[in-house]
Parts: sequence; C-alpha cells; structure tokens
Amino acid sequence: MYSQNYQLVSAEEIRGKITYSKPEKENEKEIIVKEWISKQGKFWPLELSANIILKEHQLIYIPIWILFGKAEGTWSASVGIEHWRYEICNSCSGRGGEYRGTGSDRHFSSCWRCSGSGQLKKFYTAWGSQSGVVNVEMQGSVVNNFSPEIEFKTGKIDLDAVEEDLSEYQAKEMIILKPNFNGSEEGINVARIELKSRLNNKANLAASNIGKVRNLQVSYINIDNLSSRIWLYPMLIGEYSFEEENLGIQMDMCTGEVFIQTPKSVIIKRRNQSISISIAVLGIIALIIFILTLTN
Repeated sequence: MYSQNYQLVSAEEIRGKITYSKPEKENEKEIIVKEWISKQGKFWPLELSANIILKEHQLIYIPIWILFGKAEGTWSASVGIEHWRYEICNSCSGRGGEYRGTGSDRHFSSCWRCSGSGQLKKFYTAWGSQSGVVNVEMQGSVVNNFSPEIEFKTGKIDLDAVEEDLSEYQAKEMIILKPNFNGSEEGINVARIELKSRLNNKANLAASNIGKVRNLQVSYINIDNLSSRIWLYPMLIGEYSFEEENLGIQMDMCTGEVFIQTPKSVIIKRRNQSISISIAVLGIIALIIFILTLTN
C-alpha cells in the first residue's frame, strides 16, 4: 500500500492533551474521486474507476501542534539609511571640463563624466545603531508534528474543523502518522522556539522598515502563557496500480480536497496533444502571414 511510504503508529503512543477531528468526508470519498475523474479529460483510462483507485486505502490521522503563548523582546541592530549626495567630479576636478584648441578653434569641452556640472551624484549608506521593542502572540497557531520530508498535496487543512477530546478507547483504534514528539508537554518547547523565531522575524521587519540591516540581535526575551496540545487531523492515503506503476492518492477527510497521481501514459498523451495544437496554431499564423504578404 501507499501507506508504507509513511511511518504509522498507534495513537496510544502519544500522551498529554490530545484532540481529534472526525473524518467528515468518509461517506463521500467515492463521489469525490468520481468527480475528480470526470474532470480529467478524454485521455483518462476508462478502466481507472473510483473503485479501482480506492481499492487500497487507509484512514490515518496526522499529528499537529496547537500552540499558545506570547513573547516580548528588545532588538538592536546596525541600520543603514540610504542617501544621495554630490561630490566633486574626479575626472575634471570640479571644473566641468576644459578649454581645447587655439584661436578661433578654442572651445570649452564638457566633462564626459559629469556633463559639465563639475559634480557627481552618488548614492551612499549612513550606518547607525537602532533599537526597539517587539511583541508577538500565538492563539492556536498550527505547526506540523511530523517529518518535513512527508508532503500532503491536498491544500490547506480546515482550521475550523470541530475538535473533540480523544479517549483512551479511541486511541487504541486510531492509526496516526509517527509524530516527531509523543507528548503534548514537548509542545511547550516547540512553542518557545516558534515564539523566538517570530520575534526575530518581526524585529527584522521593524529594522528593515528603517533601512538596511546588519548584526540584528533580539534580547531580554520575556515569554508567558505557554501551552500546547496535539490535534489529530484525518487524512486518507492509498495506492492504485496501472501499467506497472504504483500511484498514490491522498484525501483531506475534512475538506474533501483530493490528490491523485496521474499515470505517465496519460501525461504523455496530454503533452503530445498540446504540442500538436501548438504546431497547428503556428501553421495557421504562418499561413495568414503568407496570404497577407501576397495581398500586399
């Protein structure tokens, strides 16, 4: 099955404050896949029905941190403000040019660098120390609690999905994607790291609004009201086979968004059709140009 690409464990392995959302689209998954197939065009194989695509699939839950907290920090940096200023032209020493020739041929030749002004407009950066205070807050911020190497291609999750507390009995029956951390209390450290990262980003933005930034530092960090929980979010994963290819399927069981890998043969047929259409269009354009040339 496609699920073997993931490390799956029992929800009994996690501890602490845990919530989950029900797979609201469980009874609609076949309809969702049928609708997706109906939009794939003439090259989609008739034998690849929704039943075939969903033949091997599994409902899993992905672990997500829900984080709370607030932080305040003082930033300092060297900030450069850009200015224009005029300097004496180094080609003509500020004279704007020089007289050339003799007698009736004597004339003033303007400096090629400053065009006769004797000055050059130059851009420079004035550096100075700047500081300020930044504040950030997390009220239910979402951070993935699984390997960043795993990618779900079903779009954004439903942040408004209804959550319920997970019971011990439900945990025994539930299969989840292996989390990076098993305990919700470890989310406190994740929340602290996230708050510090946001402080740095906000400090950098504040300094950048003044000018160029270097040697940015954030200190005197005060972090309060930290808390976290693990949210188990329902996803369908599966695999189907076609022409010796093993192809994956993913479905968000709250939003109904689906990702289904397309067989290579279908991709090639679509590409060839696009090339044929492009060639035909270019041929028509060439014919029109030829006819216009003849008429003129």
